[in-house]
Amino acid sequence: MSRLPDFVVAGFPRSGSTTLYRMIDEHPSVFMAKPKEIGYFSGWHNEDVEWYKAHFDGASDHQRAGEATPWYMHDRSAVIEMKRVVPDVQIIAILRDPVDRTYSHYWMEAIRGRANGTFEEYLDSSDVLEVSMYAQHLSYMAEFFPRERILVVFSDDLSTNPAGVYSDVCEFLGVDSSYAPLVMGRTVNRYVEFRSLRLRNWAKAMPSRLSYVRRILDRANTRTSVSYPPMSESTRERLASLYAGPNADLALWLGREIPPWTQSAAHS
Repeated sequence: MSRLPDFVVAGFPRSGSTTLYRMIDEHPSVFMAKPKEIGYFSGWHNEDVEWYKAHFDGASDHQRAGEATPWYMHDRSAVIEMKRVVPDVQIIAILRDPVDRTYSHYWMEAIRGRANGTFEEYLDSSDVLEVSMYAQHLSYMAEFFPRERILVVFSDDLSTNPAGVYSDVCEFLGVDSSYAPLVMGRTVNRYVEFRSLRLRNWAKAMPSRLSYVRRILDRANTRTSVSYPPMSESTRERLASLYAGPNADLALWLGREIPPWTQSAAHS
């Protein structure tokens, strides 16, 4: 039976959405579309709703169907498309320390050949800083969807209390929270480097029905025993100062405290 998703993990990249996706995917009452990051509302095949529906063909009547594309939340055209196509959808956003998320975002782009130069040069030549200004994106989303249909969780809690986050998500989706996924507490999207960008891009272009082949190629083409260098203290201070205001806006929008993220010395 053709159907559309009941919920979408819509934000934010490099914040733990893959870990959350895997946890939700293990629940017997939930069906998660494959592959992760379909990107339909961001313009990938969005002229063809039947193409999108086909990703949920495997969902049974008793399952909640969902997908995870953490780019939607900060893409205003995607939000508008979501409202048009799935007006009753539930939305989940996972948030990470904006300083660390921004730095991780840069390295993700760099290893894929999409960011040249230093981190500081990337900050000055892209819109990556705006992605981590969470309150403005959540506020915009709330102009189209009721607040009660938007769940915000933190990657900090996903690391320190994954069972609590999982329970909150299950309650939000209306499924049994007593089921414990095997992936609970594991980090499943560590920093990697690709041995060949050409092979990586070729594999990524494969159709979704060959996702298992893509996973095999990705495993063979990646190195995980590496880490990117630490951010300079001066840049960390610059970003901490820049995000102090947006973080305060986020706490106000949520009506609760946010985690103790990186703070500028001027605001500590």
